[in-house]
Amino acid sequence: MLTLRRFTLRLRTLTNAQAGSLFASIHQNCTSRQRVVRPYNGFDVIRVPIHKLQIPKLNTSQGGIIMRYLVTFLMLVCISTLSSAQLLVDNFQYPAGALIDTLGWSPHSGTGNQPDTVSNGGLTYTGYAGSGIGNAVNVFGTGEDVNKGFAQQSSDGSTIYLSALISVVDTGSNISGGYFLHMGDRASPTSFFSFCARVFAKVDASGNVVFGLSNTSTATYGSTNFAKNTTYLLIVKYTINTAGNDTTKLWVVSSGVPVDEATAGTPEVTVDSQTGTSSDVVNAVGIRQTSGIPDVVLDGLRIATTWQNSVGGVDVPSALIAPSSIDFGTMKPGMSANDTLTVTNTGYATLNISAVSSSNTLFVVSPSTGTVGSMDSMKFAVTYSPTTTGQDTSAIVFTSDAASSPDTVWATGAAEVGFEASPTLLDFGNVWKDSTMVDSLTVSNSSTTARLVIDSVTSSNSLFTVTPGTDTVEVSSSLKFAVSFMPTAKGAQTGYLVFYHNGPSHQDTVMVKGTGIVMQPEFSSSPASLNFSAIMPGQSVKDSITVTNTGYASLSITNATISDASFSISTTTASIDSQASKKFGITFAPTSAGNKYGLLVFTDNTTGTKDTVWLQGLAVTPVSIAEARKNVDTAFIASHSITKDTLAIFGVVTTPNLQSVGSQTAIFIQDTSAGIEVFNYILPPMTLAIGDSVFVTGTVLQYHGLVEFRPLNISDVVDTVHFNIVKHNAAVPAAKHLTLHQLVMNAEMYEGSLVEVDTLYHASGTWPGPLSNGYVYLTNASKQDTIQMFTSSSTNIAGSTEPLYPINVTGVIAQYSSSSTVYNNGYEIQPFDTLNIVHTPGTAGVDQTDVAVLPKIYELYNNYPNPFNPSTTIMYGLPQQSRVSVKIYSVLGQEVRTLVDKTQGAAYYHVTWDGKSNSGLQVSSGVYFFRIIAQPIAGSGQPFTQVRKMLLMK
Repeated sequence: MLTLRRFTLRLRTLTNAQAGSLFASIHQNCTSRQRVVRPYNGFDVIRVPIHKLQIPKLNTSQGGIIMRYLVTFLMLVCISTLSSAQLLVDNFQYPAGALIDTLGWSPHSGTGNQPDTVSNGGLTYTGYAGSGIGNAVNVFGTGEDVNKGFAQQSSDGSTIYLSALISVVDTGSNISGGYFLHMGDRASPTSFFSFCARVFAKVDASGNVVFGLSNTSTATYGSTNFAKNTTYLLIVKYTINTAGNDTTKLWVVSSGVPVDEATAGTPEVTVDSQTGTSSDVVNAVGIRQTSGIPDVVLDGLRIATTWQNSVGGVDVPSALIAPSSIDFGTMKPGMSANDTLTVTNTGYATLNISAVSSSNTLFVVSPSTGTVGSMDSMKFAVTYSPTTTGQDTSAIVFTSDAASSPDTVWATGAAEVGFEASPTLLDFGNVWKDSTMVDSLTVSNSSTTARLVIDSVTSSNSLFTVTPGTDTVEVSSSLKFAVSFMPTAKGAQTGYLVFYHNGPSHQDTVMVKGTGIVMQPEFSSSPASLNFSAIMPGQSVKDSITVTNTGYASLSITNATISDASFSISTTTASIDSQASKKFGITFAPTSAGNKYGLLVFTDNTTGTKDTVWLQGLAVTPVSIAEARKNVDTAFIASHSITKDTLAIFGVVTTPNLQSVGSQTAIFIQDTSAGIEVFNYILPPMTLAIGDSVFVTGTVLQYHGLVEFRPLNISDVVDTVHFNIVKHNAAVPAAKHLTLHQLVMNAEMYEGSLVEVDTLYHASGTWPGPLSNGYVYLTNASKQDTIQMFTSSSTNIAGSTEPLYPINVTGVIAQYSSSSTVYNNGYEIQPFDTLNIVHTPGTAGVDQTDVAVLPKIYELYNNYPNPFNPSTTIMYGLPQQSRVSVKIYSVLGQEVRTLVDKTQGAAYYHVTWDGKSNSGLQVSSGVYFFRIIAQPIAGSGQPFTQVRKMLLMK
């Protein structure tokens, strides 16, 4: 079913009999409702079942002319957006505070001057269709006037009903009054000055609201007093009298929704004697702001041609189906094609589709029923599956509760002779240069009734040729075509063979490809460059590159050289067969710190330039953690974070994974000089535990006040060179025992280190719940100082029972300021276990003295690096003052070097051996031993003795 705008045929193209036959067909095939001509924006509208339209027999000239007009006729299809009775609905479902002149309403006077705004919350009125939907619009003061158009009404006797919810919110009295709502004839959205059905409001001396009505600027007011801040239902009826005065009536209802005019009773105001500005054309509604009008809130605006559709008593569905027809075109028998139909309900009641049927089983529609809400849409799939050649047609019929039901959409399609090629891609693979390879493809005719005629075959690449160039394939038969490939150069070639024929597609394409090869070797390496990243001088690391011979003759490598001695290659010659590969081991062993670059050059029997691989590595010397985090200018910013130096540090893990969030980890490590957080956006390459001694290569960063050490990584993977465990179960540095005041006064000094703070009380904050981070503020007995205690969800503190106070807390000192430019506040202590929080009854007010961070036992650590060249570091710990001897021995037991021979206090120490003897000469490569003897000074305890092995490599 199509809704068509009226148009005029030049009837001189038809005889009287032909014209009469055409329009009689139109008239006979319209229902009584469809034949009613009603205005639609200046056009008369009729609805015609176009498939029933009988076109009279025409001569050739007349046929061409009438077909052009019929095309024009179909192009003027009008999509009706409202049911026949309903003209406009606006519940002001816009954001609060928005200006309605940007939301479908057009200003026509006072443009830009205090536009109407959307209020927060709409008006409600029991039983009214526009109640409580969206927001409302404020009509306050003097300013911009706006309008909104609807389908034009101009016939004699036409009636337009306007209903709305209104609340007068002005708090004053003696407001003279004026009209705030009206209808009329607008020439354009910005030219609206012909008004009628004007609704007035005023407030008398007693504060009562009185409503009025007029078709001019002078109002007739009613006698009923209404209240402010109360929602009323306004109903306006306007009847057009083209021969005399138009009649306007106003009802103001305080409760209930009248089902019809008789139920509504006597109008508040009736106007039927005013002339001059009464309008015989009504196509817009306006909202007016001017002085003398009380402040009003307007909502639930509905305009219709029936009383029921105005107040919402009867809302009807309307079905709009698009497209109006479906043409599947031409395809092969046995294939399927899909399309969709969209049903839109342009009415204001739910559309119930009870059945969808197809008159031809070759066209299948799904689903067969549906429900579509007001102003909503639903898609229906249509599948066409022809089984034989020929034209097919089907009527797709939608049966629903819409007034237009049943609605019909015509579907058409056709099946013709079919072209099929196998394979669709012909790959010749490798073919020797200047030789020819012949393959074939099969063309089949899927039609059972018509021959497939191939007119010609073309190739987009002259290296591929086809024979024969023309031929005929009988019904349900096949034919082979020979395809040749003759490469004239080395490299890949592609092309397209295009078959032109009488099938529905008229042309089909087959892709061809092949590669020309020559009898010579080809060198390829993977990776093209090798980056060893950072290690220590004297340390070595190995990797490899793979050389592949992608050519078709043996690859002979006669030599391989590297421009930098920091890199070496396992072998310098090789013979690699065609399509084979060989690995070459590369060792990076720097003897000094710094970036190292090398060019690996292969000499081989390929033609052209030398084959090369770039090598890169970095060697760094370890520093103490105190050196890594030092700030030279005492500005609380680590100096190395400014210069972005690459450093290496040793440290013992004090809190593993303290702040694990997703794949991010924060690990605190500490040496005898200081502590620091090692932060990474990815997980470390191994599982860490408290007491693991680690070697980390990276850079120092400053993040919101906290000094961090970020390990180097390649492609977001931390490797075991940049983050390496040197020893398990190392002695964990003892916590520095402090009062809260001592910590607060020197917090930056202890950042990243373990401390124990005694005698703390709860100041504020909530103890952390299960699996959650927690922030509790603690204070000392004097309430003089406060610190935040942060507990991570990754610890077992979260969800534990809050202890009795006072408590001693052991943890690392961290910092997280809310500003990236503040570096000396926001300190916090981070315990990592419930054992780190101890109730200490009876110690309130006690100010305990500092205790140095000391080893608990004698310990000799493995040297690092090992193997080494030219130097290595030896670390040991003394729990008390001792006479210490550290010496180096050869494998024969000969003393090589004395590194330490003196009395030392309790602490951690490290000493470096540079590979020289006592006489200052450099020793040779090989295995050496280092031994410590530590004799306690106090008491008569046995000396501590331990020996470890190391390897010097040059």
